Parts: sequence; structure tokens; C-alpha cells
Amino acid sequence: MTPDELKEMIYSTVKEVLSEIKEEMKPDEQDTLITRDEAAKLLRVSKTTLYHWGLNGKLGFYKIGRKVYYKRNEVLSSLERERI
Repeated sequence: MTPDELKEMIYSTVKEVLSEIKEEMKPDEQDTLITRDEAAKLLRVSKTTLYHWGLNGKLGFYKIGRKVYYKRNEVLSSLERERI
């Protein structure tokens, strides 16, 4: 085996393993964080309504720095509950 063949074999093996790891680490689409705009569009309400629902505990939110996010699965489940 030549050094170039060995190099190519190592490269392709590492690339394959990294691709598998990347796929395993891919977050479930339902668990992703969405912005206030995206949540408001999904629920078909204003951002002000989202704010009040967050204060009242009707819809959980997550702050990262100064920005507010919502978990997509929680927003979708609130649609199913229709209690908001």
C-alpha cells in the first residue's frame, strides 16, 4: 500500500464515521427551538399574545441571552390541546 492509498483510506474512513456521528447528533425536528415569529405564525397569534401566554404559564419559553425561543414540539402540542 502506498502512502497516498493509505491517506485516501484514512480520509474516507474518517469522513464516513463523521457523517454517521453527525446524523446521530442531528436534533429531532420537533425538539428544535423556534423564534417568537415562527411560534406566532404556527399558532396564528401575535407576539404580544405569546408574551402574555408565557407570563401566564400557558406556553413555556426559553431565553438565550436577550432572545426568547419556544420548543417546536411544545408549540405544536399547545395547538392540539386548544386550551391556550
